[in-house]
Amino acid sequence: MLTPAKTGIAVVLTLIVLATLTPLAIFLVETTQDPNILSITEFNIRQLGENQLELIITISYNGSIPLKDFTLKILNKTIEYGDIVRGNYTRSIIVSADRLQGLELKIEEYSFKIAGLYRVSIRE
Repeated sequence: MLTPAKTGIAVVLTLIVLATLTPLAIFLVETTQDPNILSITEFNIRQLGENQLELIITISYNGSIPLKDFTLKILNKTIEYGDIVRGNYTRSIIVSADRLQGLELKIEEYSFKIAGLYRVSIRE
């Protein structure tokens, strides 16, 4: 038979485990229900000068669990979006036009923490 102290510890430990696993479980369920929960909705290039271009990247997130420390890596540059919740977020970087010649513009890596607990890094 459990003593009140052991019962209390068991309840607290159960609550801690549930609190830390719930965001991950919700994120996984939402991701399987909507594979486009996180997507790049806009990717524009704007001429700034003779040899400078601005890359403008907008991401859309439709999940209910906040993503912390969200970053994208493109052209060996890291773009920091910070903490994101449901909505659209736009950031830009400036690169030389020479650097883009012959290169395919694609996201090299996404990186974020699910609810600040679980680090996820997706390389393409």
